[in-house]
Amino acid sequence: MTDQPEPGSRSAPRLTTREAAELLGVKPETVYAYVSRGQLSSVRASGGRGSTFDADEVRALARRSGRRDPAPAGGDLVFRTGITLIEEDRYYFRGVDATELARRHRYEEVAEWLWTGELRPGTRFEAPAATLAAARRTVAALPPHSGSTDR
Repeated sequence: MTDQPEPGSRSAPRLTTREAAELLGVKPETVYAYVSRGQLSSVRASGGRGSTFDADEVRALARRSGRRDPAPAGGDLVFRTGITLIEEDRYYFRGVDATELARRHRYEEVAEWLWTGELRPGTRFEAPAATLAAARRTVAALPPHSGSTDR
Protein backbone atom coordinates (compact mmCIF):
# COMPACT_ATOMS: atom_id res chain seq x y z
CA MET A 1 0.00 0.00 0.00
CA THR A 2 1.27 3.48 -0.83
CA ASP A 3 0.39 6.16 1.70
CA GLN A 4 0.93 9.10 -0.64
CA PRO A 5 1.07 9.48 -4.41
CA GLU A 6 4.44 10.26 -5.93
CA PRO A 7 5.08 14.03 -5.79
CA GLY A 8 4.39 15.68 -9.12
CA SER A 9 2.82 12.52 -10.60
CA ARG A 10 -0.26 12.85 -12.71
CA SER A 11 -3.11 10.86 -11.19
CA ALA A 12 -5.07 8.26 -13.15
CA PRO A 13 -8.80 7.89 -12.37
CA ARG A 14 -9.23 6.60 -8.82
CA LEU A 15 -11.97 4.47 -7.29
CA THR A 16 -13.16 4.40 -3.70
CA THR A 17 -12.99 1.13 -1.80
CA ARG A 18 -16.71 0.60 -2.31
CA GLU A 19 -16.46 1.26 -6.06
CA ALA A 20 -13.52 -1.13 -6.38
CA ALA A 21 -15.44 -3.78 -4.41
CA GLU A 22 -18.49 -3.41 -6.66
CA LEU A 23 -16.40 -3.68 -9.81
CA LEU A 24 -14.68 -6.80 -8.47
CA GLY A 25 -17.92 -8.27 -7.09
CA VAL A 26 -16.48 -8.66 -3.59
CA LYS A 27 -16.83 -7.13 -0.14
CA PRO A 28 -14.70 -4.08 0.78
CA GLU A 29 -12.77 -6.30 3.21
CA THR A 30 -11.74 -8.49 0.28
CA VAL A 31 -10.38 -5.45 -1.58
CA TYR A 32 -8.05 -4.81 1.36
CA ALA A 33 -7.08 -8.50 1.35
CA TYR A 34 -6.07 -8.08 -2.31
CA VAL A 35 -3.89 -5.14 -1.22
CA SER A 36 -2.24 -7.16 1.56
CA ARG A 37 -1.50 -10.01 -0.91
CA GLY A 38 0.04 -7.59 -3.39
CA GLN A 39 -2.67 -8.13 -6.01
CA LEU A 40 -3.81 -4.50 -5.87
CA SER A 41 -2.19 -1.25 -4.76
CA SER A 42 -3.87 1.58 -2.93
CA VAL A 43 -3.26 5.20 -2.01
CA ARG A 44 -4.51 6.76 1.21
CA ALA A 45 -7.48 9.02 0.42
CA SER A 46 -7.14 12.73 1.11
CA GLY A 47 -7.90 13.41 4.75
CA GLY A 48 -6.44 10.04 5.72
CA ARG A 49 -9.75 8.18 5.76
CA GLY A 50 -9.98 5.16 3.49
CA SER A 51 -8.07 4.38 0.34
CA THR A 52 -8.40 4.87 -3.38
CA PHE A 53 -7.53 2.47 -6.18
CA ASP A 54 -6.37 2.91 -9.76
CA ALA A 55 -9.40 2.17 -11.95
CA ASP A 56 -7.34 0.44 -14.67
CA GLU A 57 -5.62 -1.79 -12.11
CA VAL A 58 -8.96 -2.80 -10.59
CA ARG A 59 -10.41 -3.58 -14.04
CA ALA A 60 -7.34 -5.69 -14.86
CA LEU A 61 -7.77 -7.66 -11.62
CA ALA A 62 -11.46 -8.14 -12.42
CA ARG A 63 -10.50 -9.59 -15.84
CA ARG A 64 -7.91 -11.93 -14.30
CA SER A 65 -10.28 -13.14 -11.60
CA GLY A 66 -13.05 -14.03 -14.07
CA ARG A 67 -15.49 -11.32 -13.00
CA ARG A 68 -17.69 -10.35 -15.91
CA ASP A 69 -20.70 -8.35 -14.71
CA PRO A 70 -21.10 -5.79 -11.94
CA ALA A 71 -22.86 -7.15 -8.88
CA PRO A 72 -26.63 -6.61 -8.99
CA ALA A 73 -28.26 -4.49 -6.27
CA GLY A 74 -29.08 -7.66 -4.29
CA GLY A 75 -25.40 -8.51 -4.01
CA ASP A 76 -25.61 -11.81 -5.92
CA LEU A 77 -22.55 -12.57 -7.99
CA VAL A 78 -22.97 -12.91 -11.73
CA PHE A 79 -20.41 -14.83 -13.76
CA ARG A 80 -20.64 -15.63 -17.44
CA THR A 81 -18.89 -18.77 -18.59
CA GLY A 82 -19.24 -21.15 -21.48
CA ILE A 83 -19.77 -24.04 -19.09
CA THR A 84 -22.35 -23.13 -16.43
CA LEU A 85 -25.48 -21.06 -16.07
CA ILE A 86 -27.81 -20.70 -13.11
CA GLU A 87 -31.12 -19.19 -14.14
CA GLU A 88 -34.61 -19.29 -12.66
CA ASP A 89 -33.77 -22.09 -10.20
CA ARG A 90 -32.29 -24.24 -12.96
CA TYR A 91 -28.64 -25.20 -13.45
CA TYR A 92 -27.17 -25.72 -16.91
CA PHE A 93 -23.89 -27.18 -18.15
CA ARG A 94 -22.89 -26.00 -21.63
CA GLY A 95 -26.52 -24.96 -22.18
CA VAL A 96 -27.99 -28.35 -21.21
CA ASP A 97 -30.21 -28.71 -18.14
CA ALA A 98 -28.16 -30.46 -15.42
CA THR A 99 -31.17 -32.48 -14.26
CA GLU A 100 -31.63 -33.91 -17.74
CA LEU A 101 -27.93 -34.72 -17.94
CA ALA A 102 -28.16 -36.59 -14.63
CA ARG A 103 -31.16 -38.57 -15.88
CA ARG A 104 -29.52 -39.61 -19.13
CA HIS A 105 -25.80 -39.92 -18.39
CA ARG A 106 -23.45 -41.28 -15.74
CA TYR A 107 -21.29 -38.97 -13.63
CA GLU A 108 -18.09 -39.85 -15.49
CA GLU A 109 -19.71 -39.18 -18.88
CA VAL A 110 -20.84 -35.71 -17.83
CA ALA A 111 -17.48 -34.88 -16.21
CA GLU A 112 -15.61 -35.97 -19.35
CA TRP A 113 -17.97 -33.85 -21.47
CA LEU A 114 -17.38 -30.80 -19.25
CA TRP A 115 -13.59 -31.24 -19.35
CA THR A 116 -13.20 -32.06 -23.04
CA GLY A 117 -16.39 -30.91 -24.75
CA GLU A 118 -16.95 -34.44 -26.06
CA LEU A 119 -19.74 -36.66 -24.73
CA ARG A 120 -18.43 -40.23 -24.78
CA PRO A 121 -21.00 -42.82 -23.72
CA GLY A 122 -19.50 -45.46 -21.45
CA THR A 123 -16.66 -43.27 -20.15
CA ARG A 124 -15.31 -44.62 -16.86
CA PHE A 125 -12.63 -43.21 -14.59
CA GLU A 126 -10.19 -45.84 -13.42
CA ALA A 127 -7.67 -45.18 -10.66
CA PRO A 128 -4.27 -46.82 -11.01
CA ALA A 129 -4.13 -49.93 -8.82
CA ALA A 130 -1.28 -48.58 -6.65
CA THR A 131 -3.12 -45.31 -6.01
CA LEU A 132 -6.34 -47.12 -5.15
CA ALA A 133 -4.50 -49.46 -2.75
CA ALA A 134 -2.83 -46.48 -1.02
CA ALA A 135 -6.20 -44.73 -0.62
CA ARG A 136 -7.76 -47.88 0.85
CA ARG A 137 -4.87 -48.26 3.34
CA THR A 138 -5.25 -44.63 4.36
CA VAL A 139 -8.99 -44.97 4.97
CA ALA A 140 -8.48 -48.21 6.89
CA ALA A 141 -6.02 -46.43 9.21
CA LEU A 142 -8.59 -43.80 10.24
CA PRO A 143 -10.21 -44.07 13.68
CA PRO A 144 -13.63 -45.82 13.69
CA HIS A 145 -15.41 -42.57 14.64
CA SER A 146 -14.18 -40.77 11.46
CA GLY A 147 -16.95 -39.23 9.42
CA SER A 148 -17.62 -39.68 5.72
CA THR A 149 -15.82 -36.44 4.87
CA ASP A 150 -12.59 -37.77 6.40
CA ARG A 151 -13.01 -41.08 4.64
